[in-house]
Amino acid sequence: MNIEYIRSFLETARWNSISKASEKLHLTHPALSKQLRAMEAYYGVALFHRSNTGVELTEAGKHLLERLQPLYQELSAIRSEMGQWNQQSIRQLTLGTLPTLASGYMPEKVYAMEAAQLQLDLRVMNTSSELYSRLQAGELDAIVCERLPEGVSSTWEHTLFSEPYVAIVYKEHPFSQRTSVSLAELSKEPFILHTPECRIRQTLTEQMEQSGFGLSVKTEVGFNEFILGYVATGAGITVLPEMAARNLASASLAAVPIADEGMVRVIALTTARTAADKGRLLAAYLKP
Repeated sequence: MNIEYIRSFLETARWNSISKASEKLHLTHPALSKQLRAMEAYYGVALFHRSNTGVELTEAGKHLLERLQPLYQELSAIRSEMGQWNQQSIRQLTLGTLPTLASGYMPEKVYAMEAAQLQLDLRVMNTSSELYSRLQAGELDAIVCERLPEGVSSTWEHTLFSEPYVAIVYKEHPFSQRTSVSLAELSKEPFILHTPECRIRQTLTEQMEQSGFGLSVKTEVGFNEFILGYVATGAGITVLPEMAARNLASASLAAVPIADEGMVRVIALTTARTAADKGRLLAAYLKP
């Protein structure tokens, strides 16, 4: 069984969608479907129920998922371990991070690492979930992103810093002159947010629900769309990490602190547990 087929199966099971999985795997929809059919032929059972809304694991598929997840993690760990036989591998690193960190936090750090003769391949991805997925697949040596609350097994982690989220409003909005705004007040506002896999949106939703409030999403935009452009028109408000808000160039926008201690993100450096030596090397350069 091709190990890439295993990854394709795991990714499809994760998203319950062949379209979504093919996007994450950088495969065409027909190519991924062909791999899944090959797995079903190999095991002689149907692994997914298919419908117009997506796919769902069969009972056989659920059993296979339970067996293959630890196996795939072990194979990825072995791949990482074998790379350590190359004495130069520790100084050749593929590092993943988020757009908000790539633009504001990482440039100075990357320059310092390259000056120290580290051969760095920096890759920017839209969500922390995608970065963790690529790390576990062995495609990335390390990631710098928001730590996921549920944690991920078989990883080495080093916390770098935490920062609050702030509300972004247009200049004529009543909140623009405020020193802070509460979740209760924000719950009455129309939001412009990225799709549900965005960790910013997840945190905002979680904090609203814990405080007994609802979240009104007026407009949902893709990661490649300019969300601040929508806010500047007065169509709604959004939320950004404080670091990203500091880099706002638009005179038509204002950043307002949110008076809720849960509205923060924790940024961590993470590697596979078997690559902790690479993590410790990177940590020296990634200090705030």
